[in-house]
Amino acid sequence: MGNIGTKLYDESIKNNLFLKPNQSIHLAIVNQPFLNYILNGEKRIESRFSINKCSPYKKVKENDIVFIKDSGKSIIAYFIVKKVEYYINNNENIINHIKSNYANDICAFNDEFWEERHKKKYISLIWIKGLTLITPFNVEKKISVHG
Repeated sequence: MGNIGTKLYDESIKNNLFLKPNQSIHLAIVNQPFLNYILNGEKRIESRFSINKCSPYKKVKENDIVFIKDSGKSIIAYFIVKKVEYYINNNENIINHIKSNYANDICAFNDEFWEERHKKKYISLIWIKGLTLITPFNVEKKISVHG
């Protein structure tokens, strides 16, 4: 599992989250103001848009555990995945569908948010349930650079 995975697994046990079969742990690094929207319950769907087919696309499933980390800071909460939907943005209608149906739950209130995502191909929508604040903890990220 590596350093991050091991730490998340250990913290899940400390918080009485015992993994069930087919349940996984994930880490979401969330920038402001979206982190505050999650913490105050206003943001009910975590969304990820990417050009490349990468995590969390097709990796997160219902009942998985997602730890939440403020960018550059500690992990401060977790939630259980209530539902997940994946899309491939292959025409203008996909983004418009997501915008018209989910903008409020994503807390995407301005056109700039949507304009930045029009060129993204892979979309993950992750419904949040059971948000729980925890004692903050850090994970070590080891990056080796070979020159």
